[in-house]
Amino acid sequence: GLDAKGLGQTHLNLSQNLIGGTPYQSGALFSYEGNPEEVILRVGISFVSTDQACANAEEEVGTSSFEEIQKASKALWQEKLSKIEIDVVNTLPNVTEMLYSSLYRASLTPNYATLETQGAFANTTSFYFDSLYCSWDTFRTFYPLMALHSPVEFAQIVDNYIDVWRKLGWMPECRANNLPGWTQGGSSGDSIVAQFAVNYHSEAQALGINLDDLYAALVADGQVNPPEWNIMGRQVNVYKQFSCVPFAVLDTGSTGRQTREGSRTLEYPFQDFGIRQVAQVLGKTDDVEYFTNRSYWYRNVWDATVYSDGYQGL
Repeated sequence: GLDAKGLGQTHLNLSQNLIGGTPYQSGALFSYEGNPEEVILRVGISFVSTDQACANAEEEVGTSSFEEIQKASKALWQEKLSKIEIDVVNTLPNVTEMLYSSLYRASLTPNYATLETQGAFANTTSFYFDSLYCSWDTFRTFYPLMALHSPVEFAQIVDNYIDVWRKLGWMPECRANNLPGWTQGGSSGDSIVAQFAVNYHSEAQALGINLDDLYAALVADGQVNPPEWNIMGRQVNVYKQFSCVPFAVLDTGSTGRQTREGSRTLEYPFQDFGIRQVAQVLGKTDDVEYFTNRSYWYRNVWDATVYSDGYQGL
């Protein structure tokens, strides 16, 4: 039941700190004989090993000169940015600059790290991205933009979301440095993969996405309570019991900080709506009805019978 003394507490205080810990700093100091005016370094990096880093340097740089690498990089960015063209007469230069600068920044993450996997994802046959930052922000900003102009790259990222479900049981909310980040409003990755399925269900197979697996990952997020919902999934057991996430509810079945009850009660139903949309695409009529009903639970943040400071409704 409800018990205010549980505010801010976790089940048996077992909430994990998977990102923090002792910070490690590293660097290098180089010196050169004489006073060279120009120094050219060839660098390879890898999350996996020094051998892989050397192999990456050979593949990506090889014997190419600095000018050749610069030219090839410019061509790649030109290809990326030319997906959107301005065809408006008398467009001001600063508007053009702002558009393409913003599109450039929107293309920096997530970081393509396929073949640079560790732990549960070592040797995966799926695509892998190391910086799946903040799905609670990107589902409503970055991915709607990507859906307009980059279906291939969008599919690769969705493949990674689904693969995290295959390996860990739930889709990621935020990942960096091969570790999960914190959740905010629940499982916002549901909204990302649902948008892909709705927009590209006819092309999904050609883009390498199995819609049955995609839907299974969605249902896992929506129906299976993780032991640690701070980092993946949702507090589904409480949500399904009360049709909302109540303030300071005592959760004896899973771990997580009892905060953001109001925002999670708004976000969970939106994620249910995404599942509902994919169920409709796949012809799963019973699931359409079930998740349609759950998508209305956002209304439960409002109680018309409450009076406060002369106002009715809270």
